[in-house]
Amino acid sequence: MFAPRVYFWRAIYGVLDLPWLRRMLANRYRALERNRGSGAARKFLRRTLFSLSLNRLRTYEGHVPLEAWLAFWEISRSVDSSGQVPRRAARAREKLRIGHIGTIADFPFFPRKLFCDMPAGIELHHFETAREMTPEHHLHHTEATSVHNVTLRWDNNLPSDGIASQPDYLHRVEDLAARINNAQLDLLLVSEAGRELYDMLDRIDVPCIADMTVSCNACFHPNIDIQFYIHAMKEYVVQDDRLFCRDSMRPLRRPPFVVPYCLLFDTTGYDGPPVPWAKRNHTLLFHGRLVKAAQPPFLKMVLDLLEEDSNLTWLLYGTESHDALNTIRTQAKRRGVEGRVDFRGKFTLERNPGGEIIDPAWHRFLSDMRHAKLEPTPFPMASGSARFESYTAGLPCVNLAIRPGPRHSRSAGETLIDIPAFYTPSATVTDHAAYFRTALHLLHEPELAAKVIAEQREVVQRLGSPRCFWQQILDAHARWLAQRTHSSPT
Repeated sequence: MFAPRVYFWRAIYGVLDLPWLRRMLANRYRALERNRGSGAARKFLRRTLFSLSLNRLRTYEGHVPLEAWLAFWEISRSVDSSGQVPRRAARAREKLRIGHIGTIADFPFFPRKLFCDMPAGIELHHFETAREMTPEHHLHHTEATSVHNVTLRWDNNLPSDGIASQPDYLHRVEDLAARINNAQLDLLLVSEAGRELYDMLDRIDVPCIADMTVSCNACFHPNIDIQFYIHAMKEYVVQDDRLFCRDSMRPLRRPPFVVPYCLLFDTTGYDGPPVPWAKRNHTLLFHGRLVKAAQPPFLKMVLDLLEEDSNLTWLLYGTESHDALNTIRTQAKRRGVEGRVDFRGKFTLERNPGGEIIDPAWHRFLSDMRHAKLEPTPFPMASGSARFESYTAGLPCVNLAIRPGPRHSRSAGETLIDIPAFYTPSATVTDHAAYFRTALHLLHEPELAAKVIAEQREVVQRLGSPRCFWQQILDAHARWLAQRTHSSPT
């Protein structure tokens, strides 16, 4: 017997599927795109659907449910898409031809070593969409790879015909689709969400397409066959190879086949032996988007640590947004610890042709990271690449794990979005009191810190390994292919 809460959320999400509402929203979307451009049209549709699903547009506490994103793409594509081309039949081959479309230039999740240590059964073709790069920059590791440079960026606020009025846009989409189709791939990996991806997928005939977008969203295009569920959300779990919503107690219509986790992190520049504990400074570190550090439950936790330990200092590096830095400083002043909160600016990860980070600010940051004693993982939206960098550098982190249960039965300050593959036995907890205690123990107990560092290094070995990354891809494709073979009529 379902609780009333389940029927409530079934009704809310059911509103998003009402045919008359979808027709009305599609007509309004079409008119806005024609008169004010694609940006205005998409903003209207997002705001409307997010409001109907009882979520605010920009908030970490009320992140948008996947049902609203699914409705957004289905409605927008009912206007923008002219349909999908037929796709080739899947077949098993001794050497799997894999394509990847996205950006690896200056991007931490698909580093240069993506091309290293590939299993013998893979032939890889990369389609770079961010900027021009020379083949030598990434491809000197292997002979079984090709690279294509295609730029798919456009002005999202064009009037009249919307996105179609962008010079060369449709030509670029057609050209990229033709390149991919000509490669006769068995599997295509896509790692960038957006309309250009959906337009391109309409024209792709690859038998299997997998989405590995690094976001809390998913790609709901009908041609997506495999969804790698990288950022776990509290209310969605993988059940019977589908995304299952704990709020409504129903699986999502799409994606059809879901695999937990698939991501490769870059250790370049952060690896090396940890600094001995006796040589470390008594500091906490945060690096990343400051809006995560300014979230009230996490900020309170850090300020409580500063109050508890009068010798402790908090160093912050990151990108300012939503007036987050002012929030942090105001709360620190209110608690009387503003003199021990030090914002040291931001840095870039731009690399030279040899793969080395060249920003002097990053080298200062790296020294502070190696000599800090703890980097508390933020919540309710946890960090990804920042935490992995800390793990690699030998800086202990404490994690507040996602607790099972519906999102709308949560307590204040719960972790809503995280990567469970980062959890370590000795520094992962499920409540604030344990988080506070563990953080204090890590600051003052070198033996516990050494144990946590060793556990984190095991995570680095797994999540920073190209061979493990590609094996996840191969295993997922084999399972998908076996399911299709099993379900096909004889």
